[in-house]
Amino acid sequence: MLSVSKLRQAGFTVSGDDVLAAARGRRLSAADVAAALAKRGYAARSRPRSTLFGTGRSGYVPLPEQTPEEAFAAIHAGGGLAILAHPGALPHDELIAPLFRRAWTGLKSGTRRIQR
Repeated sequence: MLSVSKLRQAGFTVSGDDVLAAARGRRLSAADVAAALAKRGYAARSRPRSTLFGTGRSGYVPLPEQTPEEAFAAIHAGGGLAILAHPGALPHDELIAPLFRRAWTGLKSGTRRIQR
């Protein structure tokens, strides 16, 4: 919970336990940190996400850069499926086939709602 550590260094009184309680057993997200801060009286639930976690803000933690192979390995190690959503909507479709040969599990295409 690097963002919690950064927020504490910036003077916010929030703990990892606060965030875990806000998550209620779900995967942790910025929304849970925001809820923990709101419970401590810092701001409404929606405000901390936009003001504390943006680039250069107190709670900002940059994501590590990964190669496609590293991302695929992490997804598969966690038991997940590496799925490309909406092929054809990307600016570089020529990258799809080579990445599939490396480790993509599948594609998700758009669907239309059926009116009944």
